Amino acid sequence: MSDSTADELVTLGQALARAADDIKGENIRLLDLRGRCAYTDAMLFVSGASDRQVRAIADRVSGKATELGLAMIGQEGSESGNWVLMDHGDVVVHVFYRPARMYYDLESLWADAPEIELGFETESQGF
Repeated sequence: MSDSTADELVTLGQALARAADDIKGENIRLLDLRGRCAYTDAMLFVSGASDRQVRAIADRVSGKATELGLAMIGQEGSESGNWVLMDHGDVVVHVFYRPARMYYDLESLWADAPEIELGFETESQGF
């Protein structure tokens, strides 16, 4: 994504984060990976309290992405509800069941990446 569309990236990421928050997603974090990651510009992390909630959050975020015109490049894990990965190109979304998020700790791979302000308070439980 070019510098001229950096605001668009933030807006898209925030809209997906808001969709997750609307369905009670927890510990929502949006990381700016421009220049740090070859396959995406931003990564959204969300936790759910159960496998059912993880799937519901993923469905809501996927619907919002479609509404925003983001193509689904790939999706994995929606059957189990332990960890759903949705690749929308410029934004990759990880929706975790709380213990799985703590176990895999993917955010630590980009510990030096700046966090994009969500524009709302997110509920913090567990992780």
